[in-house]
Amino acid sequence: MELPFTNLEIAFILLAFVIFSLFILASIYSDPDENNAENSNQSRDKQKSGALKLSYWIRSKALLV
Repeated sequence: MELPFTNLEIAFILLAFVIFSLFILASIYSDPDENNAENSNQSRDKQKSGALKLSYWIRSKALLV
């Protein structure tokens, strides 16, 4: 009885299975809420620094008038 796949094809199938399994496990065990909290804190800091720069710019223009 012949095998439906060659050894090389079986190797690629097993490699793909292992890689996809690792990605699935990583997505299950990673905590997206924690990552989003860190990203939102960084974006808030950037917004605050942008607001500070704008307020300094407005004050400097007001002093020139």
